[in-house]
Amino acid sequence: YVETPKLQRLPPQQRDEILRVLRFAETLGAETATLSGLVISEEILSFAKDRNVTKIVLGKPSRRGLKRWLLGSMVDVLIAEAHNINIYLLGSPVNLELKQIKSGAKNKSFRFNYPKAETIKKRWLGLGWAFGTTACSTLVSWLMTGRFELANIVMVYLLGVVFVAARFGREASILTSVLSVLAFDFFFVTPVNTFSVADAQYLVTFVIMLLVGIVISHLTSNMRAQTKVAAHRERRAKVLYALSEELAVSRTFIDAAKVSVRHIQAEFGGTNVLLFPAEGGRIIYPLDTPLPESLKGCDLGVAQWVFDHNQIAGQGTDTLPGADAVYFPMTGYRGVIGVLALRAANLRRVFLPEQRRLLDTFINQIVQTIERVRLSDDAQQSQMRIESESLRNSLLSAISHDLRTPLASIVGAASTLVDKDAQLSQTDRQELGFTIYDEALRMSNLTNNILDMARLDAGKAQLNRQWYPLDEIIGGALARLKRKLQGRVVNTKLPEGLCLVRLDAVLIEQVLINLLENACKYTPTGTPIDISAERSVHTLKVSVADEGQGIPAGEEEKLFDKFYRLDREGSQSGVGLGLSICKAIVIAHGGLIGANNRTEGGAEFYFVLPMDEALPELEAEDHQDG
Repeated sequence: YVETPKLQRLPPQQRDEILRVLRFAETLGAETATLSGLVISEEILSFAKDRNVTKIVLGKPSRRGLKRWLLGSMVDVLIAEAHNINIYLLGSPVNLELKQIKSGAKNKSFRFNYPKAETIKKRWLGLGWAFGTTACSTLVSWLMTGRFELANIVMVYLLGVVFVAARFGREASILTSVLSVLAFDFFFVTPVNTFSVADAQYLVTFVIMLLVGIVISHLTSNMRAQTKVAAHRERRAKVLYALSEELAVSRTFIDAAKVSVRHIQAEFGGTNVLLFPAEGGRIIYPLDTPLPESLKGCDLGVAQWVFDHNQIAGQGTDTLPGADAVYFPMTGYRGVIGVLALRAANLRRVFLPEQRRLLDTFINQIVQTIERVRLSDDAQQSQMRIESESLRNSLLSAISHDLRTPLASIVGAASTLVDKDAQLSQTDRQELGFTIYDEALRMSNLTNNILDMARLDAGKAQLNRQWYPLDEIIGGALARLKRKLQGRVVNTKLPEGLCLVRLDAVLIEQVLINLLENACKYTPTGTPIDISAERSVHTLKVSVADEGQGIPAGEEEKLFDKFYRLDREGSQSGVGLGLSICKAIVIAHGGLIGANNRTEGGAEFYFVLPMDEALPELEAEDHQDG
């Protein structure tokens, strides 16, 4: 369907007939397209080239004889210019086809209300302006009489024709052209005040003046029609862009549905609702709170039929025309995903070819967004399942590996005590008892780490913030690791006058213990460990440094991931949760944690806590002591 300026001026009934043909073609499985242009043949050829069309089927030209020779025919133009395209002409009389369409258009479901009174009013207004503009042009020309030639007076009348054509269209402008010729002859051509012409050359002037006026009327009318078409297309592009822009940022199914309902109501009027199937494919009404633009209550039976058959139905269609709304299937690449129920204020806003094309584009945009949201949800769920499975496998692998070693030691020591108790000395028994105790404590720590990590991840850990001196927390951590730190020198460097800090002492002590255990585990025996603290105005930084091999480049952040270990196949035990627990505790305090390599060799692990609260009186005492 090519919208030319001429087709824009067709009565609404004939436009609906064109719509009926397009919809009938769609029911037969055809793809329809609506184009806009000045010349039908040019638009068809351009469309055919873009789509690599090889065959064009046309009806025989309705123009015959001299009329066809003078005015031309679209069929002749296509045959002459459609290179490498086969043209097929059908012999069915055009008039018979139009009669059949007109007889079908009498169906009740296609009776739309057209603003006839408004159209008649605009027509009479244009005719009134035609007489008024001619009168004004005559008055101006009369004032110019005697001072200007008649050729200049003709220009005044042509200016009036242009004005009427630009404002009121072809019909009024042609009438203005005729009236201008008559007024020019009556008032300014001798003999004056008669329609007689003394000089025959003025007859040529009258004919040329009338033809120029008609041509100007035609061109100006076409310009108005093209401007109107361009304005409609610009508006459609704007509403499509607005819809696409809002749908692009929709992240949930409900957000996309609300955006869609609001834009459809703004463009097509009335109320509407998006209906989607529940379990088993049964269409249900949305359960969330409806918007003011939502259609509250619709025929779910009609919607179910549309969903099952993938066909439009309801008001204004041949299927279930008694329904109080129009139901459109929403088809995606997986098939029909839902139904749009639209109760339009005016069916012409829905069923005009360009509006129907716009609504189809709306539906396609909505379907793509809904499918994108669903695919995103599916991908997120799949990613969560993959991550959960990976964590489960890592946890099982680490636990099975790290529980097997202490269990083997416990079983070995216990079996020795049972089988060879009489042969063992008191020292051997005590050593075996310490072995069982250490390995059981190791298993207990492993279990506690796993439970702590689960509790921190679930957000169930409650911070017990109290005022504590930092040196006592460090001392408590060193005391608990007294056996593991035997043979090592631990250097502590704390700033003088360090005031109390408000934190959860138990959890921060656990952070220090995990960092110290990590330093003992990955550094040679006997190497020193340095603990330092630095305080600024708003933060407190605590560091644990060693003199080991350091951290490989690019691994600094990965160290704090769950179940991550630098040497997965090494002899060091652990499931890789110690540093992850440290990170969770520090983050719970509103701080940050990190690691880097020291310039003199070794690794440094540090955490920074906010110092937004302090005891003023203790700070004053520290200042006086200093």
